[in-house]
Amino acid sequence: LARLNSMGGVQRQALSLAHELIALGHKVKVYTLTFFPEKCNPDLLKGLDIFALPEKFQMDTKGSLGFLAEDRMAKQLAFFIDKDTDLLNPHDTPCHHTAYYFKKYVKNIPSAWNVNELPFMRWPPEWEMEIDPNFHDVPQKSMRLSWLFYMAKSRYDNFFVRKQDAVIVFDSAHQETVRRYLGRESFIAHSGVDLGRFRYIPRRAPQREALLLSSGIFLPYRRYEDILQAMKMLFDWGYRVHLSIASDYTTGKRYFDVLQSLTNRLGLSENVKFLGRISDEELDELFRTQHIFVFPHLQSQAISAYEAMAVGLPTIVARLPGAYEILEDKKHALLIPPKDPLALAQAIKNLLDSSDLYQKISAQGAECVRSHLSWKNYAREVLTIFHHIVNR
Repeated sequence: LARLNSMGGVQRQALSLAHELIALGHKVKVYTLTFFPEKCNPDLLKGLDIFALPEKFQMDTKGSLGFLAEDRMAKQLAFFIDKDTDLLNPHDTPCHHTAYYFKKYVKNIPSAWNVNELPFMRWPPEWEMEIDPNFHDVPQKSMRLSWLFYMAKSRYDNFFVRKQDAVIVFDSAHQETVRRYLGRESFIAHSGVDLGRFRYIPRRAPQREALLLSSGIFLPYRRYEDILQAMKMLFDWGYRVHLSIASDYTTGKRYFDVLQSLTNRLGLSENVKFLGRISDEELDELFRTQHIFVFPHLQSQAISAYEAMAVGLPTIVARLPGAYEILEDKKHALLIPPKDPLALAQAIKNLLDSSDLYQKISAQGAECVRSHLSWKNYAREVLTIFHHIVNR
């Protein structure tokens, strides 16, 4: 793992996989460039053997050339990995660089790279035309310059990707992105949910007043502005809704400031709570007490949405690959077009107007998660990929 410094989806994915592999009888050691246990999920850290790159090797990775500093740190980490290791499973970036250096200088063993976001694809050219520049700090470039930048960056990173024995993604969209930009085929393994922690809670449908919940680190592709604009429409239609956003907004200060300003302009300051980073216990309480989970993010990895569904929260999800490939509209969740506040407002209204629809999605959404999206299933899919590359 590159960083154990938050309660993000990548961290939950990698640490949950480690626990499941241990339960299946495998020995696992977690290596990371940076480690701040007080900011991570304490329950997931328990019982794991974790090694962090010593402080003397830490470097400033900010700026346009920060990826070169990350590469140097990744190389240093490679020499701390146990020489008796049989297989490498780097999660995200730049840990596949660590795998490359270990294979080159220490021991040539199989490596399967878990990709949640390609290192050069946070703001691909396709997105720069769609994301409002008022909501992010990404410098605007011409499309020609964008393509040149991403092509150069992908060529640089593909040097390390070619040394991976397998690439693992979580949906067909990322499978196509890997094929398009890296020329590699990849395996799909769907992320899961801790079914022991997120247990189903029977729900009563609200009427014309509801508590909405959303979560995710503050980045512009979360599209929280869509929820705010949908709330204004619902107020105009005579409904009363309240929103809680559980997220560490210090990671996107500009985006947070713009959202606060929009909240005030829409007259919603009394109805919106920016909760900041919260504990597991506080999140569990929100899952128990809120009425609807809203996931309008331009993001196909939807672990928080699956957790909400597991506890029976009717969930509204942007119609994107990943969640869209697994969920059936009006059965497991309500699927809406991305970047469409009107469709989001209408979906919330439909849940408030129909107790039958609310109860149906609550129960069947939870059953879908329990049947298909456990961490145990994820670990088995990943193990199948491990066996494939070892035998090959």
